[in-house]
Amino acid sequence: MEAVSMKCPNCMGDVIPYGNGKYGRCNSCDSVFKLRDDVDEEAYDEDEIDDEDDEEEAFDFEEFFDDAYDTYVDDPDELSDCYFGKRLEDNGYKKDAAIKHFEIDEDDEDEIWCIVDTTIFGSCKVGFAMTTSGIYFVDEDGESGFIDWDEYDESRIKRDGGAITFCGHKFILSSDEARLFVRILRDLQE
Repeated sequence: MEAVSMKCPNCMGDVIPYGNGKYGRCNSCDSVFKLRDDVDEEAYDEDEIDDEDDEEEAFDFEEFFDDAYDTYVDDPDELSDCYFGKRLEDNGYKKDAAIKHFEIDEDDEDEIWCIVDTTIFGSCKVGFAMTTSGIYFVDEDGESGFIDWDEYDESRIKRDGGAITFCGHKFILSSDEARLFVRILRDLQE
């Protein structure tokens, strides 16, 4: 099967299909398009499209990060900044540090699935944690905050050497880990 890239006629941004491929939404300007002719015009109503998205099955973070670990990590000893899949399971202290420094509410039932610690000595004072509800972070400029998954899905992910930027926040990793992790970040958007 051949992959097809769709561009928005309004802004030439990437169009992301949803609703079982019936519709597409521009990743840049948020325009909605009917992608297939076999779709009733009545179903094009924005409210109905959103209802279809709400009925989708919940995303399985555990499976995603376990698969990413198995797919992208050849030698776990080469990882220094990224904790996900099996590596996160073996480093519970990293979760405690992320909760403290990224200000993740411990009382919330928000599970941590991935931590990227960009500090030199591994203190987890700079980096981000991916949770069920979104991404908690402290970026390279010392700005802390939270990015929900909707905001993340609409963001552009850039890599420049060892620097990764998403949602306007920059994180510096080793070049090899930045290359590996930007793949995971893009896979997560899909």
